[in-house]
Amino acid sequence: MSSDHVMLGSCCGTCGQIVGIDSRTGLLNWDAWRERAEQTLNRTQAPVALLFCDVDNFKAVNDTFGHQAGDTLLRSIAFGIQHATRLNDLAGRYGGDEFVLLLPGDDNGTAVAHRIREHVRRISVGPPKAESEAPALGTGLSIGVTTRALTEQTSLDELIRRADSAMYQAKRAGGDRAVTGSAAPPREGNLLLHPVRERF
Repeated sequence: MSSDHVMLGSCCGTCGQIVGIDSRTGLLNWDAWRERAEQTLNRTQAPVALLFCDVDNFKAVNDTFGHQAGDTLLRSIAFGIQHATRLNDLAGRYGGDEFVLLLPGDDNGTAVAHRIREHVRRISVGPPKAESEAPALGTGLSIGVTTRALTEQTSLDELIRRADSAMYQAKRAGGDRAVTGSAAPPREGNLLLHPVRERF
């Protein structure tokens, strides 16, 4: 299997001047994604799947090679997400090293998750060889998957919570995998055990 090596300075152009586009990845930013996702859920007459993705080893990339390498990795992952999804799928950056996808008409979501993970697993991250002898780092993606059946009225926030909880399960199992969770996460009183985290 071939490997894509991400080097410092090998990124594509930025999209920071385009309204609704995340400047680091070229995907929808959180506000734009949420608005379009709400609209899609309100009008769709089909099942939907939602994926919540978190990059494995992202802190190690930043600590070893710097934040520029981390940004380049995010762009490479976003490129893979775009190529693994259809034109009517919604992909956005939730914040930090997390991505969120809404797949209208998909009652499973695992095939898309598999294609994205295969792309990410081919990426190695490091500076140009002439600048450092540090070995390249591999990475992976922990993905939480949930679905909403045609007969359900589950809100977008609840779908995100479900997928976020499933992503935590993938992390606890070692990362670099997709976990499907269909039920709402357990609660203590009125508080979620795994609330949706603050974005940045």
